[in-house]
Amino acid sequence: MSKTLWRAYKKRGGRKRFVYRIRWLLLKGRERLSESEKKRLDYVLSRAPLLYRAYDLKEMFRDLYRVCENYKDGRGCMECWCDMGDTVNVAPFKKDVSGMVRKWIHPISLYFEHRVTNGYTKGVNNKIKVDKRMAYGYLSTDR
Repeated sequence: MSKTLWRAYKKRGGRKRFVYRIRWLLLKGRERLSESEKKRLDYVLSRAPLLYRAYDLKEMFRDLYRVCENYKDGRGCMECWCDMGDTVNVAPFKKDVSGMVRKWIHPISLYFEHRVTNGYTKGVNNKIKVDKRMAYGYLSTDR
């Protein structure tokens, strides 16, 4: 989502210096920000309405996981969120983020029924791939 936001911001003539070093503040959950970080983020978001809308949608998406308690509610909230994402006047957001969520809405919504994700498995598989990539070039000791 952050790459999509950055592409849209640059396309509209956004200045890089204006949003310097706030990427991590945008990605971090609002509840985990310190007071100084909140002030800094609010300052930047007040000057960039497009970025504010996208950040607001990101926080709404995070709230879905806390609020929805079953599959039906979760899927309905996700569809509503996608509709709101489509109303944002940012082409990459509509195409990349909202479109991806619509495409995978059923598997994503199953989280609300079972409260289980495959994040741990994906993380372990990624570590295995990194180890394999780092091991290229080492000689085999089986010779």
